[in-house]
Amino acid sequence: MSDRIGYFFLGVVLFLYLIIFAVNKNIKIGEKYIKFDDAGSLWILPAIVFLIMGIYGFYFAFRSEKSIKRYPEYMWCADCGKFYRYEDVKDTDQICSYCGKKLTEYKNDGVYRQRNASDQSTKTPKRKKRKFKKR
Repeated sequence: MSDRIGYFFLGVVLFLYLIIFAVNKNIKIGEKYIKFDDAGSLWILPAIVFLIMGIYGFYFAFRSEKSIKRYPEYMWCADCGKFYRYEDVKDTDQICSYCGKKLTEYKNDGVYRQRNASDQSTKTPKRKKRKFKKR
């Protein structure tokens, strides 16, 4: 979220620089001013650069989350049960180093924890006894 705010402010600042540059036709870099008053229509080139960079700032601030490619955090081998970080196996074609089989994406959605509850020393809930009514 903070990167989106940063890109938004970058876009605003670049558009403000574009407006200031279009009015004054000079840019302050450090302590020096670069003046484009007597350069004819050459001042249009830096203005176009400011415009394109400002548009990219707003694009990165408001782009859809669907276009960002997400990689899994962990990969695991279904045969031997070994877990790997994705950064460690992304260059090895995602093959297990022990058994040589293809790794699958590990989704931490709680299913693994429910399946292996006995390994994690959690108590299973007691079953309630059913009471029958007497007639």
